[in-house]
Formats: sequence, C-alpha cells, structure tokens
Amino acid sequence: MKTGIVCMLLLMVTLTRSVAALEETRIEDDVERWRGCYYYAGETDLIKGGTRFYADLLFGDASFTGQLTEDSFIQGQEGQTLTSAVIGMSFNGMVSFTKAYDPDSGLTHLIMYLGTLSQGGKEIRGAWTIPETTSFGSFIMSERGYPCDS
Repeated sequence: MKTGIVCMLLLMVTLTRSVAALEETRIEDDVERWRGCYYYAGETDLIKGGTRFYADLLFGDASFTGQLTEDSFIQGQEGQTLTSAVIGMSFNGMVSFTKAYDPDSGLTHLIMYLGTLSQGGKEIRGAWTIPETTSFGSFIMSERGYPCDS
C-alpha cells in the first residue's frame, strides 16, 4: 500500500506533458534516455510484437525515478500514448522498478519489473507482472536504441 501511495505521488509530480505516438521529447537535460519493448507471455515475434516505450530516468546512488512513455494498448486509443511514473533501484546488477500510469488514463494498477543489467551496463532484460492478476511477460530496454527494432 505504501509503495502504491509513493508511486501515485511520484506520478502526480512527474507527469507534466503529453507526447504524440512515441515522439521523443526530453523532459530534462540531466536524465538518461532508455528505450525498450515489453511483451505479454506468449508473444513470440520479438521484433514485430511487443509494445515500444522510452523512459527518461534520473539516477541516484542505487535508486532512480522517471517517466515512461509507451504506445497505448487501450482499445479505441490506438495511435496515442500512455505516460507513467517509475521508481526503482539497482543493486549488484539486479534492477527492479514499479510503474504507475497517469491517473487520467483510467489505469489504476501498478506494474512491477525485475531485470538484470548487462555486463556493460547498457541493457536490461527481465520480467514484469501485475500483482494479484495473471498478467505477466518479459521486457528489454537499452540505452542505445529500441532493441525490438533489431
């Protein structure tokens, strides 16, 4: 419950602009831009499938916060984007973060991510889940470019 409240407060502070279908607009100069894709369990085409996103992240010692923008998956909102706040931490090559959607989207659930940072520190691969549901899948994100466009 406390994590949900923290994420929602972070969400209200972080969400200040809307972005057209993954038009990349930087929110601050001191953030790192990561690009990625997430996949639902059972998606097999890792190039053509998945949902593209980009995240502007501000890193501290072992924690980070930021804003994530992704293609909308909501029926009737195709071609639009969804924005969410993220808060997370990294330790010994493990990365975990929680994503909370903009309340205006109507999505109220949190999504939890757990992944492994690559040896060079430029890519994260892992899994995501929506607590108390059967929704889960995998994700990959990179500092270099969209890994799902390879």
